Amino acid sequence: MDNFPGVKSSFFVNLLDVIKLLEMTTKIEDGKTISVVYKSSVVISVAYWEKYIEDLLSRGCDFVAEGLRNPLYLPKETRKTIVESIVKHDPNSIDYINGIWDFSGEGWTKQYKNYVDKVIRGFNTADSKNVKEVFSKVFGIQDVFQNWTPIDPSMSTALLDQLLSKRHQIAHGSSEAMKGVDSRLIISSIHLLMELAEHCEKVVWSQIVLIVKNRASGYGLRSKYIYDIITYFKTNGGNPVSNKVFQRISQTANSNYKKLTYAPWGLLEIESPAEIKPTDTLQKFIKGEVVLPEYIVVLKNQVALPKSNTRYISFQELENQFINSPS
Repeated sequence: MDNFPGVKSSFFVNLLDVIKLLEMTTKIEDGKTISVVYKSSVVISVAYWEKYIEDLLSRGCDFVAEGLRNPLYLPKETRKTIVESIVKHDPNSIDYINGIWDFSGEGWTKQYKNYVDKVIRGFNTADSKNVKEVFSKVFGIQDVFQNWTPIDPSMSTALLDQLLSKRHQIAHGSSEAMKGVDSRLIISSIHLLMELAEHCEKVVWSQIVLIVKNRASGYGLRSKYIYDIITYFKTNGGNPVSNKVFQRISQTANSNYKKLTYAPWGLLEIESPAEIKPTDTLQKFIKGEVVLPEYIVVLKNQVALPKSNTRYISFQELENQFINSPS
């Protein structure tokens, strides 16, 4: 998922800092100081977890707004809530008229972002119930934790809720807050948060892909002009060329060669019309070292993705198609 702005990396770095903080307690003998470090570690870990959920919601929202061509493919309940928040029910009022126009054209992207910002502002306790709820509201995911298989079978979302409860007790000065808490328990909780983040990120981006692929432009690798371009470089080597080469190949090749730059294929790099470079991927494709998706889809923001369930084909397959049927 190289095209997607993942947020778990910075989250993991922050949690590793907490583990380093805990490791310092091995050199501390004062029990009160150790207790303070433990409390701080719990509070900070939970704060990082909540920030991670908020960042995932925000980044995902931006990607949907920039990549989706038609807001009708937003989750039904999301569309309903957004419309109800901006379109007044009185058809004779100016607010009703303005609301309709605010949602027309590309106006929906602003309204969607405003809606998600509102959801994030109202999000404060990142327990399992609330995390499920916000991802359902924003992306239509009914249970973001579904099908999570923990590495340690003793782990569960119930432990997440216990960690949030422990943070709540610490924040309110409960005398029972640190009962049974030690560095081993906190580190185990941190590993739990990392596992959940890994799972959530995969689920969320998989759902976002399903949303944005609707009405995306589609292109196929089994096109004669693509075969002709690849064959040119197979015959003439891997030196940069100008667009005049594609003009000589065919009008279709000249009009469409830029499609070969899209990341799922990544066969060309264009510095300028006078300098167009075949990539290492193109050379590996010719040599049979890599296979490429037969179909790709291109989003509104020009990010390209393999079409769902597409086959991956070799250059040999492509070549056989046109050798056997040159027309």
